[in-house]
Amino acid sequence: METRSSRPARLPRTELRALAGGMLAIVAVTSAYARVLGLHNPTVVGLSYLMIVLLVAADSTLRVAAATSVRALFSLNVFFLPPVGSLAVEDPQRVRQEPHAAAAAFLERAHDR
Repeated sequence: METRSSRPARLPRTELRALAGGMLAIVAVTSAYARVLGLHNPTVVGLSYLMIVLLVAADSTLRVAAATSVRALFSLNVFFLPPVGSLAVEDPQRVRQEPHAAAAAFLERAHDR
């Protein structure tokens, strides 16, 4: 009979490195586009985030890729989609046309792996 430990499960070091790398890449892209380049095109930013998420997913586990994807989704919504600085979406019809669908498709595809 197995007994469960009361300690929470810890991520292995390789997953922690991949998670930290993915999060730092999202922060770097957000800073570069918003502050340095002044780029506010959500399509370009969304595709850049998608590339980061796909690279993390190719090198790590599903939970690390999912966490990176969620971080990218929130960063895209807060910093690049109108109204900027909020999680609200200005035009609900526009949600179907934005890269949120790409994140959902990625997670579905990564789960099949």
